[in-house]
Amino acid sequence: SSGTLMDRLESFIRHEFTNTWFTTQELRERYETVADDIKLSTVSTYLSRMNHDGLLDKRGNRNNRQYRLMEIIEPEMVSQHNYQRQTSYEKKRVESR
Repeated sequence: SSGTLMDRLESFIRHEFTNTWFTTQELRERYETVADDIKLSTVSTYLSRMNHDGLLDKRGNRNNRQYRLMEIIEPEMVSQHNYQRQTSYEKKRVESR
């Protein structure tokens, strides 16, 4: 795999956890089945950065934290109907494959 560890984790999340909440531990365990071992603290740091950058949503307290990919909504789409948002979302999903 090419790119930084951050890039590889982001790509892995997009592929493995498309529409679902996941924990730091779940990501680590699944990532280690296809790639190198990674420290839990490293995964936690990157997930926190991805959340800060707006890529991931998070919920729960420190001991029960979960993350998931944010749905991308373009600003001009916000006031329009869900059908158009869904179409835009599907287009982006196809482009990211």
